[in-house]
Amino acid sequence: IATTENNALFLKDVSSNRANEFYFDRVMDKHVQQKEVYEDVGAPLVNHVLGGYNACCFAYGQTGSGKTYTMFGEETGAWEKRGVIPLAVESLFAEVQRMEMEHSVIVKMSVSFMEIYLDHVRDLGRASLANLPPEARPQSARDTPKSRPPSGRPPSGRSTNSATGTTEEPYDHTAQSLEVQEDADGNVKVKDLTQIMVTSAAQVMDIVKAGLNLRQTHATQLNDVSSRSHTVFTLTIAQQRSGARLDSDTVVGRLNL
Repeated sequence: IATTENNALFLKDVSSNRANEFYFDRVMDKHVQQKEVYEDVGAPLVNHVLGGYNACCFAYGQTGSGKTYTMFGEETGAWEKRGVIPLAVESLFAEVQRMEMEHSVIVKMSVSFMEIYLDHVRDLGRASLANLPPEARPQSARDTPKSRPPSGRPPSGRSTNSATGTTEEPYDHTAQSLEVQEDADGNVKVKDLTQIMVTSAAQVMDIVKAGLNLRQTHATQLNDVSSRSHTVFTLTIAQQRSGARLDSDTVVGRLNL
């Protein structure tokens, strides 16, 4: 039996009638709305990122505990059921628009979307582009060359890039395993992970929705479409004053979700 009270969680063992108390910065029960979760957890992170810092919101829990719902919300649900990611994306673009108008700042935003499954790192962002109609793809992504499939896998289903007129090989994200690297300064990155330039919240959410449909899922007793992998969605925001020429004048922040 669990009850919550502000920042405390009370667990009671009914067999022994013994209770334990656990304290956190904030405890939210099942009655808390998505918007409140975002304002308490996500909004401060967005402010940090716009200030040039890196931030992370990490959802952890057992199967069926609501991680995907909390982070992504319901794709076809009501407006108030949107999760942390769509709310953060909307907040970022609204604030960026205000900054560009009031402070003469040039802002560029890009996203990446990866999946970790059975120790393999897959590029969901790049794979999701193939599931978007040409008119919905970001302009920068339309001109990104596609790599050939790994050796031993015959190419199939070639397509033509309508923007460039070039023939593309299909990208099979399930056959890839990207390399995780660390530089001399301790910065961790995923080699060859696609960075997709975006200019609107709608573009970002199209990539998110297409990527979610490509996740590795499996039915369990608690969830018919339980995710079997970990996913990391990253927004990178680079700000530069109008007229600035040096890279040192650019402020970069990343929001990892």
